[in-house]
Amino acid sequence: MIRKSQAEVPALIEGKPSLDALPIDEKVRLENALESITAQVKGGRLGREDQNVCWRERKTGSQTKVTLWH
Repeated sequence: MIRKSQAEVPALIEGKPSLDALPIDEKVRLENALESITAQVKGGRLGREDQNVCWRERKTGSQTKVTLWH
């Protein structure tokens, strides 16, 4: 699992001049990959409690997606 997250980070940022150039969905994927790596390196319960969870969903009656964090 950690190798998948480690491979995703450079794949997302390669060729981008800055992290601001990433679209929001790729920023979310990057944040999730980094949090996954951190949690796996720390191991145990502490890593899971420190891990942020985010997802994209549409508001009812809208075509706009919003990013929610927990």
